[in-house]
Amino acid sequence: MSGEELKRLDAWQRQFSPSGVFLKASIDDRHWLGFGLGEFIPTMVKGSRVMMSKRPAGTPVRLVDEDNLRLSGLLWPEARRRLANSAFATVESYGRGQVILFASNPTHRGWYPGMERSFLNSVLLGPGMGTDQGVPW
Repeated sequence: MSGEELKRLDAWQRQFSPSGVFLKASIDDRHWLGFGLGEFIPTMVKGSRVMMSKRPAGTPVRLVDEDNLRLSGLLWPEARRRLANSAFATVESYGRGQVILFASNPTHRGWYPGMERSFLNSVLLGPGMGTDQGVPW
């Protein structure tokens, strides 16, 4: 597909974006952001934004394939195709530190402990894991 065709397809698929659906995300258990989370967690997704990632950004939390994606809520087939295998949490180096991005609020109403655990991992483990901070002594 050409760039213009991809833009038209994306605009069409955005019209079917979920307003609140629970989707299944896979966890990279080798990454520190996934410590203590198991193999999968449910995630809350709403809105038309989809996060895509490519190297060198790490993607420790990624939505699963189309066939196993929806856990609960209304998810149109167009939105399912658009969201499948997209990133839910990414970690990117920035200078001597890093930027941790979540596709949606991981602490939304405290519904799922797995999402909150990923946020706590980012706050508590993030400053020491994956950064290049010098020791002052």
